Amino acid sequence: MKTRESVTVPLAVSTDSDGFTEYELKDDLAIVDGNIMLNERITGLAAGDPRKVTILKTWTEPDYCESDTALLLAKQFGGKSESHRKAITRFRRDCQKALAYAN
Repeated sequence: MKTRESVTVPLAVSTDSDGFTEYELKDDLAIVDGNIMLNERITGLAAGDPRKVTILKTWTEPDYCESDTALLLAKQFGGKSESHRKAITRFRRDCQKALAYAN
């Protein structure tokens, strides 16, 4: 026995100036959440670099401090915190450029 499935599709109905009825389908699955798009951009900006992922994660924290992030990177990945601070500054500039071109 076959079962029949049905789908409810929301329609926006309007009448144009010539009296014709227009129907507009709304596809809720095609709407992408803004947070998903943001996460996709972040993933693209990090490009698989664990140091960049760490920087991006700290930027989202309300009490972000560049010096603290540089110290964290020095502990996790080695090197001097001053070198990491400069890398954070370069990465911020690169992200700003990439996001400016993405809009």
